[in-house]
Amino acid sequence: MASRQAGFYKAVRVKAFDNVLTRRLLEARNQLLCISTQLGNQIRGLMKTFGHP
Repeated sequence: MASRQAGFYKAVRVKAFDNVLTRRLLEARNQLLCISTQLGNQIRGLMKTFGHP
């Protein structure tokens, strides 16, 4: 297999665990904010449909 020849892969820097954890927490926070906004908009839309301002 050609991909296993010597020199095909290059070295990559290993990211620190703290950096990975921080990034995952920020992604989770952004996802929760997005879900919260969508839910609020859906509730507002339903209330408007049934005549509430």
